[in-house]
Amino acid sequence: MTLDPAHPDTVYAGGYEGSAAAVYRTLDGGGNWSKVSAPGLSGQVNALAVCPSNPSLILAATTTGIYRSTDFGSSFARVAASVSSGKDLLFDPVDSQHVWAATGSQGVWHSGDGRLGWSAMNSGLDVQAMSRLAVNPGNWLFAGTACGAAWRWSLGTGVGEQGESPLPRPSVLAVPNPVMSGAEIRYPAP
Repeated sequence: MTLDPAHPDTVYAGGYEGSAAAVYRTLDGGGNWSKVSAPGLSGQVNALAVCPSNPSLILAATTTGIYRSTDFGSSFARVAASVSSGKDLLFDPVDSQHVWAATGSQGVWHSGDGRLGWSAMNSGLDVQAMSRLAVNPGNWLFAGTACGAAWRWSLGTGVGEQGESPLPRPSVLAVPNPVMSGAEIRYPAP
């Protein structure tokens, strides 16, 4: 889910219906939603990002790659042909020519030319399964991995470095247990 930074009542949500990609949009802050037809988009939509300086430009990260729309999500075309699975997208809030993509098995990718040319920025990475991104404009790009680690890149050098300690592994807590009063079941999430 993402909102249009220029029009905060416009929100986009992505997912899939059956085996087809799906994008929904509200123009009134969630009061009414409509499905956007989104031809050209395939796979499950994992993330959407609206360009801060041009709200007609929307990127989608799906299980089949990275896609670009220039018409408010009405149609999409695949970009970054080398990227096989997108997990998250992030525009630089200061310079929207820069955008990053987290991938499920290919690390982090960057575009600095208006979202058309993409390149891997995986120098120093020993983990390629990324899940989420955050940026401190002008300083650092942060990436969370699928295995519970955090990485950061100096935006000045583009070199990745692992955080000093991995994040704690998540666990699922089921309380109360309906079978036995007072029992807890803990299972480490993969």
